[in-house]
Amino acid sequence: MINWMLWISNEPWIMWVMWVSIGVFIVGGLILFFSLRAQRRRIMDKPLDTEIITGFIRNLGGIANIQQASQDGARLKFNVLDIEKCNLDAIRNLGALGIFVTGNTIKLMYPGNAMSVIDGINRIHKEE
Repeated sequence: MINWMLWISNEPWIMWVMWVSIGVFIVGGLILFFSLRAQRRRIMDKPLDTEIITGFIRNLGGIANIQQASQDGARLKFNVLDIEKCNLDAIRNLGALGIFVTGNTIKLMYPGNAMSVIDGINRIHKEE
């Protein structure tokens, strides 16, 4: 340990290189963090196309088949009356990921603005 410190004290430019490298690493990490955060906000703030909402409703067996649409953590959760009326392949084609079916409950991940899907389905459900 002492030899290492003696080597650095004899070569002061090494400390400058080390601190500049650490600074560049920190600044680069912050730039990456904030750019990814801004990109995610652009995706989340993008208004959802009504075709996607109607696609979810149609492939979940219609608005009459959907008992409840809610968010369960990071997943969308749909309670349906008849699971046989649901077209899971078509839901997957809408962009849904990781579809899990348990009884009459369907849970899935949607990479777009998931809350817009829930809000749109609940709004249409209340209208009918």
